[in-house]
Amino acid sequence: LMATQRVIQTEEDIWKTLDNALAYYAAKIETPAYSSGWVLKAKRTKQSVYDIAYQELYKIYATGIDEGYSEEDMASFMNRLSNIYFDYIQSRWPKMH
Repeated sequence: LMATQRVIQTEEDIWKTLDNALAYYAAKIETPAYSSGWVLKAKRTKQSVYDIAYQELYKIYATGIDEGYSEEDMASFMNRLSNIYFDYIQSRWPKMH
């Protein structure tokens, strides 16, 4: 967390590089926080947690595209990021669908 905070001091720093964005979105504090919110929303709305995660992760993808990254770069980035989140959700809530 401290290393991430040293690199990302302002919101603009998040998208300076894809490594910064990955460090921010995959930070040890962010992954459980986002995942927990998605699980709660899934329970409340009776949707799949993975459908909700895809919707939310798409917003991150769209932001990256808006920040000027290519679809190819963002696809690779999102593959890495979604694996982190989906692995976390599966390990924390193995019975969630």
